[in-house]
Amino acid sequence: MRAGINLYKDEDVINQLEKQLKSMSLTEASKSPNDVALDKGIAVVGGESRMVHKAKRTTGESKLEQER
Repeated sequence: MRAGINLYKDEDVINQLEKQLKSMSLTEASKSPNDVALDKGIAVVGGESRMVHKAKRTTGESKLEQER
């Protein structure tokens, strides 16, 4: 099956991707959409803006998860 597949490296594409990765910082990629919504206090759901609030957790298991 491998005989029917041609594998090759495109050096131009590899170099282009390496340049893009070098220009990125870890802080840009570390925030999830949920974290961004919490920071802003607003999330867009189904085309509507909704207020987002951070609430305290009440169960023992969820409190441990929140501390992590």
